[in-house]
Amino acid sequence: MLFKRATLILFCFLLGGCDGFSASAPLAAQSPSEETSPPAVAKTFTIGSKTALGYNGPDATTTAPINTETVTNLVVFVAQQGVGAGVLVDNKGNTFVLAGSALLANGLDQYSDEYYAYYSLGAAGGAGHTFTYSLVDGFSSILAMEIKSDKAISFGQIITQDIAQTGVQIDLGSVTTTAASSLLVGFASSGEPSGSTVFDWLNGFMGEVEVGDIAFWQGTIGTKVVSPGSHSVAADVTETKNGTGFILEFK
Repeated sequence: MLFKRATLILFCFLLGGCDGFSASAPLAAQSPSEETSPPAVAKTFTIGSKTALGYNGPDATTTAPINTETVTNLVVFVAQQGVGAGVLVDNKGNTFVLAGSALLANGLDQYSDEYYAYYSLGAAGGAGHTFTYSLVDGFSSILAMEIKSDKAISFGQIITQDIAQTGVQIDLGSVTTTAASSLLVGFASSGEPSGSTVFDWLNGFMGEVEVGDIAFWQGTIGTKVVSPGSHSVAADVTETKNGTGFILEFK
């Protein structure tokens, strides 16, 4: 009798229920739209070593040595008076990527000011790290900075402000970010004003390093870690003539 009853219960279960017996309905499959993605994880960014060397040359500029992490991330801005891009190298054998294209501004003599933004991520570092920019028949300045993070980072975007500005503020425009956290790196040049420029970054940006020579060109780097949204980038200056610059996002 028990065997027959057990057989009946199993038979009714397979059929979906009969005569007082019922089986639970199978679970509905979860549609792709109902699947949840893991939450985005914010990265931490800190600025490590940095260096700058004002107009030097002709032909080559090499910074003073700094100590960087064994594996690190590097961003380098170059300003030059000359024709055509030079070559950026360091003494650790890294390859540098040109972000965007050259930013050109009229100089006060026969040469034009040319600005370049480079980066190298997951780069080799170490003690005595130097950067050299070489070009033919011209002078150049270098601003180099190390970016440290708890995770691997990538290059996001570059915004170029190619409108020469005058007055007492350099407006680099705005940038929209979507990553959980991003590091914005602003590069502002006051061009070739008549005297030494004092820079004051706005909107929560922190001034990192600057270089200047009142006979040629002056510029500065500012940084800010941001959440998703639209971010305006600008700096007050005591004077600017042909002021311009870049915004870079790392995420």
